[in-house]
Amino acid sequence: MEKTFSEQFLSLYDLFTKSDLIKEDVCLYLPKDEVWTLETKCLLIQDDADSEFEEIISFEGKQMQYALQAGDFQQIIANANAQITNLNPSRLMKAFLFYYDRDAFIDFSNEIE
Repeated sequence: MEKTFSEQFLSLYDLFTKSDLIKEDVCLYLPKDEVWTLETKCLLIQDDADSEFEEIISFEGKQMQYALQAGDFQQIIANANAQITNLNPSRLMKAFLFYYDRDAFIDFSNEIE
């Protein structure tokens, strides 16, 4: 079965501010060999248990690499929300990058304001 792509690129900012719209059964892909920021365009792909997992895909001429499952993305946001009230997208980005690099949730209690 062929993977289903979202119709367009979305920014990470959009995902952070509309995370409740992300379905559990999608994978997040981000540009390969780029520094990721809030403006980075990402791609959500329907996760199909019957199809082969692809680490790198090409979409509209861009090389995109698998980052994580939508459930992980939502847990990152939930964990950050449990630590900080009135989270902003910059802090969510920091939590996302921390999780991606370390496979662990960030501890904001050690952060100097």
